[in-house]
Amino acid sequence: MAPQCYTWIFHLFKQIIGHYYDPNVIKDTLSGRRAQVRDRPLILRYFGRDYLRLSIIDGESEKKCNVRGLQALKSAKFVCCCNELVLLKSSSSSPLSACFVLNPLSEGKITTVHPPNHRPVDPCGFFFHPLAKEYRILAVRKESRTSYEYYLYLFGDKSWRRTSNPCFHCLPTYNCTSASEVNSFPAILNGGLHWYIGTNRIMVFDMINEEFCVKPLPFERCYEGRDHLMRDLLVKDDSLCFCHVGCQEGVMDIWILEDYTNWCWIKKYIVNLDWDIDKYPIKDDLPYDTTLDMLSVISIHKDELVIFWRFRGMFSYHLVFNSVEKIHLKKSEMDDYSYSRYFDYKLHDFVAYNVTKSN
Repeated sequence: MAPQCYTWIFHLFKQIIGHYYDPNVIKDTLSGRRAQVRDRPLILRYFGRDYLRLSIIDGESEKKCNVRGLQALKSAKFVCCCNELVLLKSSSSSPLSACFVLNPLSEGKITTVHPPNHRPVDPCGFFFHPLAKEYRILAVRKESRTSYEYYLYLFGDKSWRRTSNPCFHCLPTYNCTSASEVNSFPAILNGGLHWYIGTNRIMVFDMINEEFCVKPLPFERCYEGRDHLMRDLLVKDDSLCFCHVGCQEGVMDIWILEDYTNWCWIKKYIVNLDWDIDKYPIKDDLPYDTTLDMLSVISIHKDELVIFWRFRGMFSYHLVFNSVEKIHLKKSEMDDYSYSRYFDYKLHDFVAYNVTKSN
């Protein structure tokens, strides 16, 4: 009688918990995890205290960048990357706001790009032009309190010029910092560079006709009157993606632009951020609410969301199975540095490094 009782209890328990212990589901989950690791974009780690260090993370292996002359650029700060190339900028007055371009996977030379007319500009985008078949840098200079002038550096001609419509009333800024902090991480797709600039707006630069415009976020009314901790624009599988984390809820809403022409968005995923503290501890026993605003999304590719959570680690979140797994990284100087200010995020962080063919 006892074995029958235990068997009945086992089947009842299995029925209650549903498919989570279904061998087929477990098999699918494991195979899905393996596919995620294979398909995951490379990750670039940069650490800019004292001098810049770069390394490439592939799975759980990490390769340090050994480009000749990198360590000599003591004042260089990471700006952004495009395909296999990384864009840096001098933070000192000598050379005057110069930019530097390099490939961290090679040991080739560093290309120096001096500012136009020897006047400083702020890079706000780095992209590959699909028609001209060349890399270009988009940069901005403030002309007045309400007007900004935009420039393009053409790697083919090795020269700067103004964009076709150079003056625009908006500046791409980080939505959680001062207006002077230029956002150099646009989401690039459909021949356009996209920045979230706050107050229900996305700024767009069309790289073909070189025109700017501002488009609304139609779902912003969902968060009206609510403080936020993170609002990031990314690209997921050739669609624009918007990630939102509020102050009151321990969740991340992920919106997808399903129809670019008609500007139609849907909320496709809700990521639960209330993870097991014992399994995924927070460094220095900081309160959960304090660290919630230290999230950054590195990539969102297929069904995998890669998150860097300061004081906690890097994680892979499966958007279909709603499961989380820690990505183990090599020990770094970056781990022991205190992130007390947003500015530090610009010095030490991770970004997706999408190495693709440009032709």
